[in-house]
Amino acid sequence: MIVVSRDSLNDVVSRVIVIPCATYRAKRAVYPSQVLIEAPDGGLSVDSIALGDQVRTLSVPRLLRRRGSLSPTAIGRIDRALAIALDLPLT
Repeated sequence: MIVVSRDSLNDVVSRVIVIPCATYRAKRAVYPSQVLIEAPDGGLSVDSIALGDQVRTLSVPRLLRRRGSLSPTAIGRIDRALAIALDLPLT
């Protein structure tokens, strides 16, 4: 899971907005609302796909541990994927 909600919101509520990740399989299509994240970015041990089209909310206790932080490049690509998935203006 990648936490995408604002830090200021995360500090005051017991829920976070996340997008799930799935293990990337070679030659699998990556859609515009998804992002390929190559290991070891974000502490990943295998290449993964962030599924920006499957936004959900989780209670904080359901998050088991922090794996790491994504690179600014990966964060930018996730921002774009979320904008596409949610039909927000692209910046």
